[in-house]
Amino acid sequence: RELRARGARTVGDTLDGHLGVLVGTQAYYDRGAPQGLQLWGCDPRRLLVLVDGRRVIGTADGIVDAAQIGLGDVARIEILRGAASALYGADAVCGVVHVIRRAPPRRGAVLDALAEYGSLNHHHLRLDVGVRPRPTLGLRAGVEVRGRDGFDLDRSSPATDGYAARAVQGSLRLTWQPA
Repeated sequence: RELRARGARTVGDTLDGHLGVLVGTQAYYDRGAPQGLQLWGCDPRRLLVLVDGRRVIGTADGIVDAAQIGLGDVARIEILRGAASALYGADAVCGVVHVIRRAPPRRGAVLDALAEYGSLNHHHLRLDVGVRPRPTLGLRAGVEVRGRDGFDLDRSSPATDGYAARAVQGSLRLTWQPA
């Protein structure tokens, strides 16, 4: 609730402005651009990003796009600054960002949905559903669709171009806790 009250929609939005964390995009007006993370100005390829203890896959040139990690079921985000390669491997030379998601409710179901639409056909749709039919069994599924059209403000300068972006991401998590 605190993160949504601040207007954060992604992990990149959440971390933007924290001490020593730089969330880089191609340009300030380029909403939806890839958000690479840096800790204390260190190379973003040397920062490890984990979700529930697992490495995030789907990097672009070794840089994780924090804009693709939604806040639908995030419980907290932990930042480990400094060299952590002894614990996590060579990717964690500059530190670790660990996103920890909420567990499904003890019993019953949970639904989280988001729909946005804006200029340049900017759209963002997210649906997360979690169900726990038994205290020992839980299922969580989510789908996220985002995109927008490209633009060219000045045909004589490529610096004023914005790329078109489309992304579809899905997740499925099954938890089983033996009694």
